Amino acid sequence: MESEDPYGVSKVLGEELAAMVARKYDVSVTSLRISNIQYSGKYSVGAGADALSGGVGNSWSYVDGRDVAQVIERTVDAKVIGHEPFIVRGGRKLPQPTDLRRR
Repeated sequence: MESEDPYGVSKVLGEELAAMVARKYDVSVTSLRISNIQYSGKYSVGAGADALSGGVGNSWSYVDGRDVAQVIERTVDAKVIGHEPFIVRGGRKLPQPTDLRRR
């Protein structure tokens, strides 16, 4: 994974550190790549409020805050070996990513 801006570099660095800790100390580490968090009844995605023309880059993906809470709970119980990143996003916009439900 490569990035060309400071924010993206910080995300790559964090995941590389997580992978190093997993290798060095033989522990499981899960990274969650959480998309644009939306709250029930207050979705701005699809209403034009998150349009790229307005400078917001998250119109392609979102996730409900309640789903984020469930993913965090499942992450605690997941049987991960080493370091593994997961994409956390809503199910209607993109093809199905790696999914904690299969664990």
